[in-house]
Amino acid sequence: STIYFYISSLNYFMKKQYKIAFLFIISTTIFFVSLLIDPLTTSRLMILVFLILFVLIPLMYIKTKRMLILLLLPATVSLLYISTSPKIKKGIHTFEIALNQDIFTESWGHRLGYAIVGVKIFKEHILIGRGIADVGERINKFVKKHPKYFIGDNGIRHFHNEHINMLVQVGIIGYTLFIIFFFFFLKMKIDNSFVNKLKYSFFIAFFLVMFGEHYLTIRPISTFFSLFIALLLLYNKREIELKTTLKEKYE
Repeated sequence: STIYFYISSLNYFMKKQYKIAFLFIISTTIFFVSLLIDPLTTSRLMILVFLILFVLIPLMYIKTKRMLILLLLPATVSLLYISTSPKIKKGIHTFEIALNQDIFTESWGHRLGYAIVGVKIFKEHILIGRGIADVGERINKFVKKHPKYFIGDNGIRHFHNEHINMLVQVGIIGYTLFIIFFFFFLKMKIDNSFVNKLKYSFFIAFFLVMFGEHYLTIRPISTFFSLFIALLLLYNKREIELKTTLKEKYE
């Protein structure tokens, strides 16, 4: 929702419809604050992904030097938040401890540890993977030999990384097919610039959050992801049909 409102605000700003743009900016702010307002549900990964998109999306609009202001503001806001947020600082600190001291604790430290475990298991079946069944049994065996990667994990038995999870399950061959799908889908031409920007932004968001969790294996999110793809395909089909109809009409 935040991405949708953010792109809408930039669209109306470019059209010089400043009142409507302001309303969408307010909506974007409200949705972004919703990511921060409750410490128990705050996801640092989601915030970081949105901040990255907050900077990248204006690049889709910049055509002249005058429009660099679209990039300057979100870049400044993102840097200020990252440099001042206690949660981000804590995450970076635990990540550094994991790298330098081989101690894997807290959220970011755990994720690095799980990623290392995933890569080690992936190396056992590089080409076609272990299969799409649960890999928890293999992880349980790994825990007994290397408990340092699972300090305080409360029995969690997955990698917190969809990319690594796919590599473990379907190997390089399956993961390559997945990346090829991404590539060709993003190449699909959509004439409507607003929908096209949504396409790129949502796919970037999905691709980035996959580095921090198994989101595509969570049913509501995988359903939304599939629905979003289906709607884009239908939209593209409708554009082609309209072009064909207009061409036949004027021939």
